[in-house]
Amino acid sequence: MRVLWVLALLVACYSPSYRDCDVTCISGTCPAGLMCVQGLCRVGGASGPCGNVDAKIDSNPNADNDNDGFKNSMDNCEDLANPDQANEDRDSFGDVCDPCPIDASPAADTDSDHDGVGNGCDPFPNEPSRITVFEGFTSAPTSNPVLLPAASSWVYQAGKASLTNPGLNGVGAMTWQMPITPGELVVTAFNINQPSSTPPVGAGVTTLFDAGQGAGIVCWMGRETSGEGLELYKRGVTGSQVFSSYTWTAGSPGATSLLRNSDAYQCTDHQARMVMMNYPPPLGSPRAGIFSMAAGVTFEYVMVVTRAP
Repeated sequence: MRVLWVLALLVACYSPSYRDCDVTCISGTCPAGLMCVQGLCRVGGASGPCGNVDAKIDSNPNADNDNDGFKNSMDNCEDLANPDQANEDRDSFGDVCDPCPIDASPAADTDSDHDGVGNGCDPFPNEPSRITVFEGFTSAPTSNPVLLPAASSWVYQAGKASLTNPGLNGVGAMTWQMPITPGELVVTAFNINQPSSTPPVGAGVTTLFDAGQGAGIVCWMGRETSGEGLELYKRGVTGSQVFSSYTWTAGSPGATSLLRNSDAYQCTDHQARMVMMNYPPPLGSPRAGIFSMAAGVTFEYVMVVTRAP
């Protein structure tokens, strides 16, 4: 299984005179200023057919291929409209065309199986997958998630989605309808800043979630009467909890990723601690997204990668 957190790679530096697609690349190695995309060194943000991007810019310096108000020379996704120019990981790719929008390393953006998902975000090597949801919260989501509590309880500011503590046993969630697939990865980063003193309390991600019944599989940094730390559990099923036990402190940044392969689940945090369990599929809608309980939370982003049927 690929490690989905920080990847380190030394990138070779060559002459800056090379241009879009002039150089093939292996393992992310490209001339300075270019990025390895599907085996070719590309000008940052280029997502269309290969060509001498510099020459196209020189011949028409005001061209705007995607009509988003940013000319190609200044557009971090020149062929996909993104007037907000949102760029969560601050690399050369805007979020809408980034093969791995949560990791800025060239290795993470390299797409070895050519399915459009960079290696750093692709938990299904050599199998078709796609980024079904990515929200960096530069504004309220336009992708129509179901929100708990109501939409008015969520605040979007400075590239973050914040929710105040909904109260004891109060659920906070933002989930999206998922295609029926044999697996998915759900990832978020967050800060728990207003936890209730009475458990259960925590924040993380969920999949196979039913917004009406509150059922689903949860991977979070949480506190229960039975334990504390990284926890994987099936909501409403006593004894389903598995922990990587440690003490977490309110205000400390955290992250969780939940990987489902059929009925097998793998829950990981930002320190690479991991817990695993098999659960029969719960009833209800196949939704996935972010989840909290009895806590005020600030979420940095949410990403869902789905595996093709």
